[in-house]
Amino acid sequence: MSFVQENEAFSNRSLKKHLSSSKWRPQDNHVVCTNFGTAFSQQLFRSTLGLVARNERSKVSLCKSVLANLIASSFVAEAFACSQAVRLGMGMEQ
Repeated sequence: MSFVQENEAFSNRSLKKHLSSSKWRPQDNHVVCTNFGTAFSQQLFRSTLGLVARNERSKVSLCKSVLANLIASSFVAEAFACSQAVRLGMGMEQ
């Protein structure tokens, strides 16, 4: 399936909203909440990750996206994303 066909197939679908019972809550004492997610392509050995840091009022303080090449597995992609989140948090302390 080509990219155009795949894109058309997705555009014809209706999106369903999923509500979660757990919501983000502000942390005490100026704690920053960092969330990250990753996607991995086994065929291309490539990973994409996204990081978002929010302050105690849920306001986005910083966001970052990274495209990584030569990633061997989905486990390595998650480990890389986690290390980037830790580095991001350590950099925000300064």
